This record gives sequence, C-alpha cells and structure tokens, in this order.
Amino acid sequence: MQEGQGTQRDDKLKARTLRGHFPEMTYIQLAPRTGFTARRIQDALHGPLTPKKRSGFRKVKDNIQHIPFNSP
Repeated sequence: MQEGQGTQRDDKLKARTLRGHFPEMTYIQLAPRTGFTARRIQDALHGPLTPKKRSGFRKVKDNIQHIPFNSP
C-alpha cells in the first residue's frame, strides 16, 4: 500500500478476518500482522467495506436532443 493512500477493500477484509480469528487482540496488536497502523486497522473494522455509491440521479440537460414529431 502506498503512503497517503486509503485502505483498500482487500486490506479491510484482511483486517476483519484477522479480528474474527483473534477477537481478543487490540488494534495495536493487529497492526504488525497486517503492516498497517493501528488507526488504519480501526478504520477498516468500523468503516464501510466498500465505498458508498453515489446517491441521487443526475440529469444532464445539455445532452438532450429533441426530436420533432411530425403528425400526418
């Protein structure tokens, strides 16, 4: 993982799996096993697993083409 980059989904799964096998371990004890900081472990365990989807519907009015309807 690169410096300054957020925790990725696979990294979060790794932390959650370790916590599932060793529930008595603290964030500080889990950190060396994963290579992340205790803060990143905490974020991985308590944050969402995947990024939230963008909510709402965005209309793009500029790209709408009106087709004239010719009635006979």
